[in-house]
Amino acid sequence: MNRSSFFTRLCPRRCGGVLFLGALIAAVGACGNGCHPPLGRSAPVEEAPAQAAVSVGAEAQEAEVGDAKQVAAQTDEVATHRRERFDAVLPFHSNLHRGHFRSGGLLIDLGTPARFANTLADWRTGWRGNFRDGEVTFSYAEQTAARLYFDTDAGEEGPAKIVVRARNLGGFEVGVYLDGKPLGNIELPSDRFGHAAVDIPPGLDGGMHELMLRSKGRRQAHDGKPACLAVDYVRIVFGEPSDGQVSASYDTLVMPDPKGGEPGIVLTAGESLSFHVPVDEKLSLQGRHRSRTKNLSAFEVAVTVDGREPRVVHREDAVGQSGGNFGVDLAKWAGETASLTLRATGGEVIFSETGLYAPKVEPLGGKKGRAKKARNVVVVLIDTLRADKLSTYNSGTRVLTPYLDRLAKESVVFERALAPENWTKPSVASALSGLYPTTHTAKDAKDKLPESVTMISEHFGDLGFATAGFVANGYVSDKFGFKQGWDVWTNYVREGKRNRAKYVFEDAMAWLDRRPVDKPFFLYIHTIDPHVPYIPPQKYLSMYDAQPYQGPVRSTKTAALLGEVKTGKVKLNDRDRVRLEALYDGEISYHDDQFARLHEKLAELELLEDTVIAVLSDHGEEFFEHGSVGH
Repeated sequence: MNRSSFFTRLCPRRCGGVLFLGALIAAVGACGNGCHPPLGRSAPVEEAPAQAAVSVGAEAQEAEVGDAKQVAAQTDEVATHRRERFDAVLPFHSNLHRGHFRSGGLLIDLGTPARFANTLADWRTGWRGNFRDGEVTFSYAEQTAARLYFDTDAGEEGPAKIVVRARNLGGFEVGVYLDGKPLGNIELPSDRFGHAAVDIPPGLDGGMHELMLRSKGRRQAHDGKPACLAVDYVRIVFGEPSDGQVSASYDTLVMPDPKGGEPGIVLTAGESLSFHVPVDEKLSLQGRHRSRTKNLSAFEVAVTVDGREPRVVHREDAVGQSGGNFGVDLAKWAGETASLTLRATGGEVIFSETGLYAPKVEPLGGKKGRAKKARNVVVVLIDTLRADKLSTYNSGTRVLTPYLDRLAKESVVFERALAPENWTKPSVASALSGLYPTTHTAKDAKDKLPESVTMISEHFGDLGFATAGFVANGYVSDKFGFKQGWDVWTNYVREGKRNRAKYVFEDAMAWLDRRPVDKPFFLYIHTIDPHVPYIPPQKYLSMYDAQPYQGPVRSTKTAALLGEVKTGKVKLNDRDRVRLEALYDGEISYHDDQFARLHEKLAELELLEDTVIAVLSDHGEEFFEHGSVGH
């Protein structure tokens, strides 16, 4: 996902502000799109037989019970202190689908949200759906070539096996390919789910790998669409695989709390759970732990950064049933993307309240401050704006945006905002519906947002708001299902209107003058600057490149140019690259001046006091950071 800018001006400082999540995101969450995560199946809770123990007298037993109670009380006290001082940024138990589970190898759990990490969120990888057949969860391989992606860690060079549990709808052998090389064919039953395995030769490199299942036939599945395979799971197993469904589902990791509290995560010796996360200096990994049985357990915490060996940063070798707390400060890895791994090294360990934590932030207006309730909502989406072009996110940027700088100082800034997709249609559909692209399904060029999706405009309309949308991108249009719930709607591309920021903001300001004043309003403004073509007025281009230029980078031709650069038809030298990025930067500064006019209009109409202003972008833009351009 792309790094995205996202912040919101709540209201003037003197009124203390209004929490934006309560005004806009909560409204999206209440739209009735049914995006609650499925409940996992419970893991068995019976205890394993205890090891033989030496008999002790009654006094010793009483002392042992007393010590256990004291430890439990201390553990609860530390946990209470954590809840008072920290917020859970990424609770592991409710984000298992984001993790990478290993049990004698790596588990790819199809039929659950966990599969999205291995199917590129179904982006042209040949997969569809999360389905259930009794106790089996599965996804369909709908294309004859279905691809999965997985990482291997240091020490996992092989030999290894790929174990597939699936039902074959096509009726032919299935070819298995790893990184484009054939490993062999497997046979799977057509009337039930069954296992098949193929060997991976020694020498598997660490890092990312592509696994392809190639089928020869398809037939209609239970959902009425053609499919080749119904796949329960794929395991990448190092050493000898265990028989049957050993650790075959993320559901089996979940341990319910008998008191009705937060569920725990159960790991057995040799199993691990990893999360790949961007780290900042305020984050820490914290949690509670205890042994599932009367036997002592053990675990360790490791941090891995690309290009470096894993580092064990915490270890506990005598975890009892009374349990305890642990914490790892992650500040030394700030600015890195790290893999954080919990690994059981002995017995069975239950982790609860475990995840990434950040210090609590004092409420706007102070602890005793009282926020003023907002009446109106303005959302401005700036298409293709990179977060690191704004001083709010990057103090070293050269790009001048005085209005956005001032707005950000009066706003709540979301420092880790990520766009759900790298292009406009799916990303904006997510922003306006609260759904991931795999749920709203408007992912490809021809896809249309289904009418069954409730957009935020519809929700605000149901609450009695006047709604208006002014959109300068042709993909966010009636043609693709976005004209839902708007009293006033304009798409400048579809209607053949000029779509520079100047004209979009002027139309929005004119609507503010004629809006129904007896209603609160929701105003959505989607501008296209700094999307290609990069055509800033000369004044703004000169701010970043005032030197004469005669090369191939022409402002009105930049859309076609980026395509030619991507395909290798055109090579840009250093001077060309300077001009290209100067055009982009100039567009940002031009847009900032136009945006400031909207703020002035809101002030003129005395609307700033009770209006939330939210600013976001749908994705960024590359300038050769990864050897290419565009998005």
